[in-house]
Amino acid sequence: NALVESGDLAGHPGHYRLKTAVEHLVVPTNVRAVLAARIDRLPDTAKRLLQTAAVIGREFRGPVLDAVTELPAGERAAALERLKASDFIYEHALYPVFEYAFKHPLTHEVAYQSQLQSHRAVVHAAVARALESQAGDKLEEQAALLAHHCEAAGEILNATRWHKRAAEWAGLNDINAALHHWLRVRDLARQGSDNVELTTVLALACRRALVFGLRTGAATMAWAEIFEEGCQAAERTGNQAMLATLHAAYGGVRGQNQAVALDFVRYTKEAVRIADGIGDAALSVGMRAVLAYGHLYTGQLREAERVADEAIRLVATDPHRGPEFVGISPLMGARVSRLFAVGCMRDPVTALREFPLVRQDAIEAGYPEQALWALMWETELKYALGDTDGIRALAQTAMRLAENLGVINEMLAAVSRCDALACDRDWRTLLDTATDTLRGIRARSAGRLWEPRVLALMGNAELELGNLEPDRAAAQESVTFMRESQALFNPHGYALLARAQLALTEPAADIAHTLDEYEELLARTEFHVYAGELHELRARLAAREGQHPQRAVALARAYACYTRFNMTEQAARIEALQVSGSSH
Repeated sequence: NALVESGDLAGHPGHYRLKTAVEHLVVPTNVRAVLAARIDRLPDTAKRLLQTAAVIGREFRGPVLDAVTELPAGERAAALERLKASDFIYEHALYPVFEYAFKHPLTHEVAYQSQLQSHRAVVHAAVARALESQAGDKLEEQAALLAHHCEAAGEILNATRWHKRAAEWAGLNDINAALHHWLRVRDLARQGSDNVELTTVLALACRRALVFGLRTGAATMAWAEIFEEGCQAAERTGNQAMLATLHAAYGGVRGQNQAVALDFVRYTKEAVRIADGIGDAALSVGMRAVLAYGHLYTGQLREAERVADEAIRLVATDPHRGPEFVGISPLMGARVSRLFAVGCMRDPVTALREFPLVRQDAIEAGYPEQALWALMWETELKYALGDTDGIRALAQTAMRLAENLGVINEMLAAVSRCDALACDRDWRTLLDTATDTLRGIRARSAGRLWEPRVLALMGNAELELGNLEPDRAAAQESVTFMRESQALFNPHGYALLARAQLALTEPAADIAHTLDEYEELLARTEFHVYAGELHELRARLAAREGQHPQRAVALARAYACYTRFNMTEQAARIEALQVSGSSH
């Protein structure tokens, strides 16, 4: 095309002939230069139209192009035909309006760059006005594009507003897009520290970046810097509600993704204190719903139940009270955390009966993420009880729900699948799945608080496959992680470590130390659902050491615990051991 336009070739496609001697041909050194030369040779009208179209985008609609050009209709139509004939653009659609597209992305880029930046800014501003006037009832869908044009036009305040709308429209439907737009809001708002609106939206953007960053992992984000910046902006505007929600969001990040479980409680407690000081009931409810999760992850089951009960009393039966502060339904969150705490402390039957009800309520109220959390905690409780009934279907539903809810929720659903595989005794698949899950958690820094849980599942699979050394290593790593992070919401790693020590015939004192630490942890957290397992392991150690009276006492305690929690299969196993022991 370049040679034809320069007059060096004559004819038509398939029948060209050279008009200039080869040694005299001037051939550009790269494709960009070819395109720049071709654009420069266009008539002024066609050239200006191509450059304007490039500002609109890789694809552009006829009505928008018409609105931002000052050419008469006839000249505009002729210029478009010239551009189509020269293979710069092509018709992309005819209905309901004409749409065009650049033939190649590089053509679009060169046409865009061939203009002065100041001219491009003017055209971007005109495009933004045209898009807004023509969007009708689809402004939310156009928000991201409007944000792009306003930003390129140098209109910081308008760009911030449109990025905010784009982020809110994406929401949980596209978590990565939402995070991208909130980070752009933050970057733009930082440029206007003397503007009240920009300072207010800066605090909001920091909070939302924490909320969506938590779900995506976003390992490279400067979490502490974002939190501090948001708090400073909230304090400058006197927005105490925003300050509370920033603390709650940062607590979730510190706990879930950075595996500092006590910070989950520390920051969310401060959020509750601030909220109560304001006297906003909906805000107080939201902060308590987050705090209940913090207590749950640190194994403070009694506190989790107490705070969840407070939230439920405050919110009554309204699932839509307080989500604007935390991005979830406080009522659903409080109900889920309360059920897991109650199920592990004393009443698994009620918890397992009510989990499906909460899940259904969450779906009907429009909170699929919390329906997933209900599924995840239900499978956790079933795993602890050794209840295989329906657990595979629960895990499959969790995997489906997690598909569009961010990396951290995908990891939680994967843990549920591991629980189901363990209950099904599919050890090889469990080992592969748990290994992949742990790799994903670490690579994305998403849900690191769950590492000890996944390590315990890996160790369990290794033990059942006869790989004792890898089993012990995974169990030890799980216990060490729990000690350091205080992620005590599922202390099963201690039992696994004791089982590995027994299988490897390690010294009785070492095994007893592990079991003593496990017992102290269960007493402190009130994870009574695991007490039967603890006493059964004590019985095994006593039997190995020939301590028959101690064995009998431990078996009796194990039987009482299993019976209390309606764990019939385990209770039957203990009963059989008691009979064989007495006959011996």
